[in-house]
Amino acid sequence: MPTPRTTIWELDEHSRGKHIVLERYLKAWLPILGTTQERIVFIDGFAGPGEYTGGEKGSPIIALEALVEHKAPITAKVHFLFIEADPRRAQHLEQLVAPLAQRLLGRATIEVKTGTFDSELSGLLNEIESRKMLLAPSFVMADPFGVSHTPMSVMSQILKNPSSEVYVSFMAEFINRFKDTELYPVS
Repeated sequence: MPTPRTTIWELDEHSRGKHIVLERYLKAWLPILGTTQERIVFIDGFAGPGEYTGGEKGSPIIALEALVEHKAPITAKVHFLFIEADPRRAQHLEQLVAPLAQRLLGRATIEVKTGTFDSELSGLLNEIESRKMLLAPSFVMADPFGVSHTPMSVMSQILKNPSSEVYVSFMAEFINRFKDTELYPVS
């Protein structure tokens, strides 16, 4: 899917499927790490505006509601970091998460950063490394539109930290277009 030019857009089937997986995963991830760790972090590297034109929830809202609605006694301090390159979308997301931030006061912190995944996360990870610290156990979504220029070194830096995971969504339609070419024969 090409990058939309509007602030919000229609939900496509790829994103719908990704959101189903994310919601189910977080329902298991939150009680496991949220009851065994002091701090946990959820990072959405390509956060978007948080909603779609049909009113469907985007990944940041799904993640926040997973904590709000969870029945397990989550004792960890949870930090949500949403990174969005488009300033209009980041501002829209900030307005959308404000009511949830009030509901989570004391249980979680929410930060929306305007910038690229690569630069924001690299800066954060470099700062953590320079202080000789480790990133708290984290779940990092790296789900760009199409092909991202995110270097594997950023992913590697995340995964050096214990209990950190990266959720990468691949756009199969971009890969499938090469499956029957002479250059890439299917065996």
